[in-house]
Amino acid sequence: MLISIIIPCHNVDDYIVECVVSAFNQTFKNIEVICIDNNSSDQTLAKLEKLRTTYPFLVIDREFKPGASAARNKGLTLAKGGWIQFLDADDLLLPSKIEHQVSLIDDSFSFIVGACIYKSKYSENKFIPNKNANIWENLAKVHLGNTCCNLFSKKWLIEVSGWNEELKSSQEYDLMFRILKKNCRVRYDNEALTIINQVENSITRKPENIVNNIVRRAKLLNQILEFTKKSSISSSSIKEIEQALFDVVREMYLYDSNESIKMYQGFFNGKYNPIISSATSKKYIYIHRIIGFKFSNLIINKTKRLIKH
Repeated sequence: MLISIIIPCHNVDDYIVECVVSAFNQTFKNIEVICIDNNSSDQTLAKLEKLRTTYPFLVIDREFKPGASAARNKGLTLAKGGWIQFLDADDLLLPSKIEHQVSLIDDSFSFIVGACIYKSKYSENKFIPNKNANIWENLAKVHLGNTCCNLFSKKWLIEVSGWNEELKSSQEYDLMFRILKKNCRVRYDNEALTIINQVENSITRKPENIVNNIVRRAKLLNQILEFTKKSSISSSSIKEIEQALFDVVREMYLYDSNESIKMYQGFFNGKYNPIISSATSKKYIYIHRIIGFKFSNLIINKTKRLIKH
């Protein structure tokens, strides 16, 4: 079985060498590594060419349409493997990652939901997927792995036409949503063999970009909610998905209160009884029931600002 590792590359000359080395250092040797340069203006392409002197089978190509999704789709057209490992250029695979997940492969699975290690400058945390939770709840709560710790069946990637190149965020959860709508099965893997480096990015942290990301996340959650309402999913799982959407709407209030109120009206018709979640406390629920969404969030956010000062 051949596994294709696809790495989109845009101005990643600080990271790309370590990333590619981690791909070739897999204990599972039947792999191909495909790097797609995506309009880099630094030394990324030069470093890729230099890497090919060490790894002569490294495939290097280019995609001029901006965006990692377009680069991943270009790599997908070149891939010869039956299963696909997507890898972001600032992340790493531990040596046994591919070998371990290959041992879990079954043709009835559309993808393997992986575990990972989130690593930042100041901390390190493990994500382990909950295989006992409803899969739609996991999808809604962003508990279904991520681009790099998961392993995807090429058959199902082709079936859903690959990545949505128009999305600027929530790409992998949009992809997994479209796959799961085909009634596909997944396999859970609790071995954390992928390192996700949480690199500070001043562009993505701009308020306008955060707002746009939240809007896209909310729209995807609403699509998931509407789809599951028509399925045989339990009412308790529906409620959890509704709450995930509500939590995202509340998050918007931190950045744009008017947009948050507009979203609350649009998604919930201005009426929703929240439940306890990782973002919504029992205290908030009590206040919400008395004075409603707008004023409860106004009071809580003002209180948080006062405490900070």
